[in-house]
Amino acid sequence: MVHLARDNDHNRIAAHLRHDEWERLCRGAYVSAATGLTPTQRALVTLRAVDERLRAPHWFSHESAALVWGLPVWRTPTATHVRQPGRPGLDGTAASAATTAISTRHTSRRSEGCRSRTSS
Repeated sequence: MVHLARDNDHNRIAAHLRHDEWERLCRGAYVSAATGLTPTQRALVTLRAVDERLRAPHWFSHESAALVWGLPVWRTPTATHVRQPGRPGLDGTAASAATTAISTRHTSRRSEGCRSRTSS
């Protein structure tokens, strides 16, 4: 089960982490430590956590999309790839940002067609 920070008191989260009952999946999402997830299961649970955490329109891309569709991947991804419609920056380019070490957000503008900028 995924525990989101927005649904739990900060002190409760801290207590679960301190007692090794929960472990952090990604920013704002935790899972019970006793679940014993395989790397693929952990990646899928992280996808679910990112999906539940984001409120703006989004979709998964790259290896993340392959996992969602049950397709084979060469190796279990260590990043969750998320695409979102971009907002132009001050210089007219699409904004792009890495959200966490586990999550990478890719944004693009409609007027640029398929071109997108990716942050590392």
